Amino acid sequence: MQAAGLFRRSLLVVAVVLPARGAGWSTCPPASADELATTSPGRGEFEQSVVDLGSRDYRLRVAATRRLRNAAGGDALAAVVESAEWSDPEVAARCLRILRFHADSEDEPVRLRAQAALESLSRSSDARLAARARRHLTEARRGLLTLIENAGGTVEFADTKGERIAGIHLQRCPHAGDLLRRLKGLQTLERLNLASCELTDDSLKRLPELGRLKYLCLQSNPITDAGLEHVARLDGVEALYLSSTKISDRGVETLRRHAELKVLWLNYTAVGDGSIDTLSELRQLKHLRITGTRITPAGLERLERALPETRVTR
Repeated sequence: MQAAGLFRRSLLVVAVVLPARGAGWSTCPPASADELATTSPGRGEFEQSVVDLGSRDYRLRVAATRRLRNAAGGDALAAVVESAEWSDPEVAARCLRILRFHADSEDEPVRLRAQAALESLSRSSDARLAARARRHLTEARRGLLTLIENAGGTVEFADTKGERIAGIHLQRCPHAGDLLRRLKGLQTLERLNLASCELTDDSLKRLPELGRLKYLCLQSNPITDAGLEHVARLDGVEALYLSSTKISDRGVETLRRHAELKVLWLNYTAVGDGSIDTLSELRQLKHLRITGTRITPAGLERLERALPETRVTR
């Protein structure tokens, strides 16, 4: 009886202490499940999907993978990268496969973010994770290689493992302009041959995204002085081939910005004596070809005096 009385008094105390739902939360009611779903930040949703990647329930893992593949935003990729770095090897492997999926995306920002994430993970202090990331990067590059080969192009590598693309040759490829957008992010690309590819001035807008080019061949394309404005935004170009294009003296003026230019071909263009002053400033030139241009013998004489160390071929 004594225990029963104590129990009743406890219930009474609880009833007094706890406020009624309507009175105590009237100014700030708790959010419903639906409200929470709409007000939760996107990153939290993706973090839950990443957690589900480690679930023992196969259906949950499949659903999480599907959500993370369909979610192309930065929050989703950030959550995947973070999980790859800190999760157990099995979950990390699933995260890497998701990044590999996005590394082939037609959406350029998504593709570049995924490739950058794999690049970062390939330098991880976790040797196993780094090796897996490198393997996925290599597979992603194989997809690009397939596109290049199907277009009739060839690729040069800077290493024996085929992991670092150093050169791409797309001469006589009518779809080269479309392929340029897929080359962004190739940090080791130094040589690009786009001869006879029917390129227009507009298609050259992508070139400044390939900031490390040293060798660029654009000969036999209908590009004009306007196209050279895009070329001028490249830093570090050492060899530039512009023969059989529609450039003139006005376009040559943009070459002043190429302080490291050593080889320049201007054969069969409308370049004339109006370019002599600009060309005379390129004292680092080793070889200049002006066959079939409008440069006169007097202009050539001025050029040779200004550039005594340059081999000028006419």
